[in-house]
Amino acid sequence: MTNPEIKKAIDERYALVEEKVSTEQFTLNKEVEKFMLEISELQHQCTHEFVDGYCVYCYKAEEDK
Repeated sequence: MTNPEIKKAIDERYALVEEKVSTEQFTLNKEVEKFMLEISELQHQCTHEFVDGYCVYCYKAEEDK
């Protein structure tokens, strides 16, 4: 998977997480947990290009690389 494909997949999962999570009350459900695990796995695949301390593709912090 290329970095732009990883970015697109991560953005899609973050959008799904936002749909599932109320801004007034946070409850971690199995779907949100699944999306967050998928995001973590995608970040692990990314080859990273850091700008201002964060990867422009997967949003991982440079110190977490």
